[in-house]
Amino acid sequence: MFKHIFLAAAAVVFSAPALAQAVPIDVELEGIIEDYDHPTRTLTVMGMKVEITNTTVLQSPTTTRAATGLGINAWMKGVRFRGLARNGFLDGTAIVIGTWDEALRKIVATEVTMEPGENVNLSVITNNYCSNANCDASGNYLRAATKADGTYGPAMTPIRDPRLAAGTINDESGFAISLAGVNLAGRPFAAEGYYGPVEVTVTNPYASSTGTGTVVEKAFHYFIFDLVGYFPDLLVTKDALEVNAFRAQCRVGKDFEVRGHVHTTVSPTGAQVGTIGPAAGVVQVQYPVNGVLQRFSAAATAVDVGSPIGGYRIRFTPPGNTCPETIDVRWLPAANSANGAAYASTLAYPVEIRAD
Repeated sequence: MFKHIFLAAAAVVFSAPALAQAVPIDVELEGIIEDYDHPTRTLTVMGMKVEITNTTVLQSPTTTRAATGLGINAWMKGVRFRGLARNGFLDGTAIVIGTWDEALRKIVATEVTMEPGENVNLSVITNNYCSNANCDASGNYLRAATKADGTYGPAMTPIRDPRLAAGTINDESGFAISLAGVNLAGRPFAAEGYYGPVEVTVTNPYASSTGTGTVVEKAFHYFIFDLVGYFPDLLVTKDALEVNAFRAQCRVGKDFEVRGHVHTTVSPTGAQVGTIGPAAGVVQVQYPVNGVLQRFSAAATAVDVGSPIGGYRIRFTPPGNTCPETIDVRWLPAANSANGAAYASTLAYPVEIRAD
């Protein structure tokens, strides 16, 4: 997560004329959050004083303080995250973006990104019980790899705290999937969150196959948990064709790129059914410029031999150096097909507009 420090800017600031003019020095820190004192608005990071102002953007990897509606103190050191020993983000990690105020002898933060920990788990599910699509109902559990004694590894538990709430579990296709009633053992995953030093109550995988027993132990608390790979047997929509987009980025005056996936109709086991395959037709990006509909197409290709899921990538130069706020993505039989003939569509997908 560490961001590049502005060494060139700092070099200029440290020259004699810059010091004489007291030009603010850009500051970036990444380190442990030791304390926060609300009356003085002082955040201590790696032993250094950081001032938090009313305009400082406080955020986590999943949300901002403003979006949660929490006050600064409640965000910083409010209720404990489950499985942690100290309140709020204390003992966590902060990335501070700000400036050095020479007159006040302190760092003034413009933005602080916080996590209780920076733990990553890329491994394999060894046991699970899921009664709903996201495997987060009461009694549901996911276990990762194994412990030192060979038993099932730590419980992977979703974070409920609004400051770092877990999202929906996905696979690499980006289509809605359901884990309900599925044995996931042996499937790889990627999770981000923290391994809590404090034991919590979790479902005991040895007590029952239906999530009724509990045990107290340390757990991995995630805000991201995604399956690594493509799993058509988990698709929620198996009886219809779908197209999605997971990236639409437009650089003004330079280029436009859209990526995503399509999938055919599939059987309960994830095998292709029907005659329209994942490489059929074209995927087309559409949006108007000065009242004229623009259409840019590319073919999709199967993500693996025999897979009912296909991937596409469309790249073009935006006409008139104009980047739209949204686009329509349609899976069509041919580039000149009428929109009414589309196999599937995703409408008003937001575009990331960049000036670089």
